[in-house]
Amino acid sequence: MIDNFTYYKLDERIKYFSYMPANVYPQVSLGVYFVVGVVLTYQSIRSKAQGWVYILAGTAFAECLGYIFRTVCVYDTTFAMYVLMTLFLLLPPNALAL
Repeated sequence: MIDNFTYYKLDERIKYFSYMPANVYPQVSLGVYFVVGVVLTYQSIRSKAQGWVYILAGTAFAECLGYIFRTVCVYDTTFAMYVLMTLFLLLPPNALAL
């Protein structure tokens, strides 16, 4: 039997996401972006690249933060976590255009 607290949490997730978010995919994306960020940082330092190249590594690590917040939102959905997740997932790709 499901208690009222479970229904409340279910409603919070559906209220913000409009669907039930999966748990595995944000964690896989987190790992991929972290590896890409580490490789880009290593290559940038090793090759003494220009300053704008570090933006690539920074956006990869910002995407990691976004997917960390997304993973947390799967279990504990609050408005603050949803806003942080959205900011860290949507703004870093825009930094590449600057």
